[in-house]
Amino acid sequence: GMYYFVETNDLIPESFAHCLGGLLTVKAQNMKLTLTAHEGVTISKVHTTRPMQALPNGSFQVDMSDMQAEEQRDLVFDFKLDKSVDDLRQIIATATLAYMDVENAVFKEVSCVFKIERTTAGLSEQEADSNVQAQLNRIETMEAMRRAMQHAESGDFTSAQQTLATTVTHLSHFSDSYSTAMQSELMQCQQVMTPQAYRRKGKHEMRSREQAHSRQRANVTGAESGLDHYTTKSKASMHRRAKAAKQPQPQPQPQPPSPSPSPPKPVYDLALVFVLDGTFCMDAYRDTLSEKLLELFREMAGRFPCTTCHIGCVAYWDRLDSDDIQNPWTFGMKNVAQAREYECMCADIWHDERCPNAAQALLEMRQWLRELPIKGGGDVCEDFGAGLGAAANLLESFYATTKLVICMTDAPAHGKQFYTEAIRKEYGKHDLDLFPDDDGKELIDALESLARGNVDVFMAEIPNQQCIMFDGIELDLTSEMIRVCREKYYAVKNPDVAPQDNSTFETFDLKAPDETFIPNVLQAITSSFRNSHARIVGARLDGPPS
Repeated sequence: GMYYFVETNDLIPESFAHCLGGLLTVKAQNMKLTLTAHEGVTISKVHTTRPMQALPNGSFQVDMSDMQAEEQRDLVFDFKLDKSVDDLRQIIATATLAYMDVENAVFKEVSCVFKIERTTAGLSEQEADSNVQAQLNRIETMEAMRRAMQHAESGDFTSAQQTLATTVTHLSHFSDSYSTAMQSELMQCQQVMTPQAYRRKGKHEMRSREQAHSRQRANVTGAESGLDHYTTKSKASMHRRAKAAKQPQPQPQPQPPSPSPSPPKPVYDLALVFVLDGTFCMDAYRDTLSEKLLELFREMAGRFPCTTCHIGCVAYWDRLDSDDIQNPWTFGMKNVAQAREYECMCADIWHDERCPNAAQALLEMRQWLRELPIKGGGDVCEDFGAGLGAAANLLESFYATTKLVICMTDAPAHGKQFYTEAIRKEYGKHDLDLFPDDDGKELIDALESLARGNVDVFMAEIPNQQCIMFDGIELDLTSEMIRVCREKYYAVKNPDVAPQDNSTFETFDLKAPDETFIPNVLQAITSSFRNSHARIVGARLDGPPS
């Protein structure tokens, strides 16, 4: 059989067609060529890689396999003559070819003799026979490829390059098209004689070329192969037909091309965004979120198996800090049930391009949280409105049936409406709010956006550590802000339902984050799933009759 190096899938049908074009034109099979030396002659070597047998009478029998239409076979052999013979016109050998005539289905046998004319006038200065020289060049090309591959297999690419270069130089002395084509081939082989290129395709390409010259049969379909010398009309015709079949057929009435639709974005079961106060007093909660992240998703995998999740995080500081909002990163996973297994094996996921898999996404998010700068403004209030606004924008880009934002802050937003008069009096000896006249529009806009987008909101109730450090007392600084936020949220989402009868804006106690963080987040997700299910069922019941 012949070895075809098929570099791309597109070349598979072309290679099959090329090979089939030859098989359809087989003319002779089971060809056996016997070389028998005459008296006074010794056959010293037969240059072939085909199976060969030395017979007891000194003859050599070579298995020539089969032959296709338009092909030819050349067999080069070395012989030695006795010093003197009586007849200057000497027969040196007889070649007998036995084969099966495929067209007539009969065995045939033909013979011929080889003669030379000897001279008594010394060595002849006649030029070498051009056909014999071309075959010697073919043999040298084959040997150069074989030796170069042996060097390459042992890692000696320098010797491989030198072997090929030496033969290229030798072939440059011949101007016939056959030798020129082989020279070009060897130069192409030099280009793949590097460790990476040789492993990727060089060894396969050279093996194909070496076999083509050894069998004198084309097995490379590319026009740049340099093996057109062996290509028959049948092979070329079949190859052209296969290549043309791949080309798009012209339409009788071509229509103007319509813009191709963008690929659909994945729809997740859950979109979850954490909004985190990044100031100094919240460092323990930032550490809790980063350290509990993997454990949280393992618990989610057990409670909500086969749930697809898109997760994000926003950290914010204050207006007096150098950066109001840390650019949020988003992480997406396909099937959190597999995320639990990642510690042993990687899982397939939907993800941000920077994250190759689910666990890597969580690990990068954890590292991002750990590297957040610790900084705070000159007062107690922080820019919660900007943080929640960034979360709302982030969730607008998430495609999920259930959306949830979890806010972790111990300080109110700027503006008198977000904290009580009692808090102002109790905290009057310290700077409570450097922007007390803020109208809170940014925060209200974010809440209304979340309500319109059916995003559930959960607010953590966290004692303000700064109050504890300064006064030794625990003040609830966020309760008024939470009350106002709930009213503004429900004014858009469920204006006809009393806030106490709603469950899409809730609070949870996070005074002991190490113990309560994971249970509270799981409860929030459970409640959010319940809300989205009720919303979907309600929409179906309230829809038009079918």
